[in-house]
Amino acid sequence: MSESTLKENKIAVIGLGNIGLPLAIEFGKKYKTMGFDVDEDRILSLKNGIDARNPSTNKLSISENIIFTNVLENLQNCNIYIISVETAVDFSGKPNLDSLLIATKNIALLLKKNDLVIFESTVFPGCTENICVPILEQFSALKFNIDFFVGYSPERINTADPIHTLVNTVKITAGSDAATAQKVDQLYQSIVESTHSVSSIKVAEAAKLLENAQRDINIAFMNNVANILSKSDIPFDEVWNASSSKWNFLKFHTGLVGGDCLPLASHYLNYLSEENENVLSISRKINDAFPQTIANLVMKQLKQTFPNEKKPNILILGITYKPNTPSVKGSLVPILVNILLENQLNVKVYDPMSVFVDNYFVTNIDDENHYHLIIKATHHQIFEKIEFPKIGKEGYLIFDINQFAFKKN
Repeated sequence: MSESTLKENKIAVIGLGNIGLPLAIEFGKKYKTMGFDVDEDRILSLKNGIDARNPSTNKLSISENIIFTNVLENLQNCNIYIISVETAVDFSGKPNLDSLLIATKNIALLLKKNDLVIFESTVFPGCTENICVPILEQFSALKFNIDFFVGYSPERINTADPIHTLVNTVKITAGSDAATAQKVDQLYQSIVESTHSVSSIKVAEAAKLLENAQRDINIAFMNNVANILSKSDIPFDEVWNASSSKWNFLKFHTGLVGGDCLPLASHYLNYLSEENENVLSISRKINDAFPQTIANLVMKQLKQTFPNEKKPNILILGITYKPNTPSVKGSLVPILVNILLENQLNVKVYDPMSVFVDNYFVTNIDDENHYHLIIKATHHQIFEKIEFPKIGKEGYLIFDINQFAFKKN
């Protein structure tokens, strides 16, 4: 497809979250682009160049080619629809596709002959063709791969990462037939530095899950080993440092695995499995139980260090699921907080990055010599400025979740 033909495209990006917004901004630099979201307040803020979900971001640089809207009918002149709404799991770990199915139906009602629908939402292999395509056919009265075509390009945005961006991260692409695959690949090549075209939509769907589930499993392994060693009073951080001296050691750390990507990938990949238990399900159990693992360890250490203190004061630094981001969605820190509170400990949380509010939140940490234990939960850069001796009691402890280690001061 020639560059002039590409420029004739009118693109609609459906869902303006952490994935859809950067995508719409990049496409808007080259094409007439519509950014759609059902959240009217979000649309109003974006029209003013503000991303209200990320208060640390300065005013957005948005091309005049972009129009933000929450009115579906405004998308009807587009010929490429990119669906980037969130997907989730239910309480049992089964896929929850509600937002995706609603978005698919809405776009189906706008579809015209020769339109292209590209999915970026994380799904299990087969979902696009076996679930979404029939919806597109049913509500558009058009025929798949005859009247309209479908592509898939899994999102790979690493939120709050200024180095690995949408533009310089390789974009996986796929299409419902050879011509569509080429069209999808060329479209993304026009906004990113590099693409990787694969043979089928199912391969692209699975690739997204594999890259994230791999991290989930490796973190679970570290969490599991750290727990085993701690019960034998073997310092995990020293073991980790010794092991990492070998050139081929994979330097994963312990951690609270929150957010959408990693847990979602393991659940979705495991959804295809006929096994009752496998490495994916076991890893999920380990990571889901890690707040309790940490709580058990810190309560034991507090009793040893402050045997006469009935209700030690604990400060948790960070409640968001990831450093330098405001989102608490999927964070396991609130679970850790609740476990400690249930065990009659005095717990406060400090996180100036988050908009989360609860009665255990503090807006400053100027209390002199107040805390027996400080837990580093989320490693925001802003926390590097904290002077711990000013807020810790004599002999206070610091526990770094990512190192699974205590430091006595």
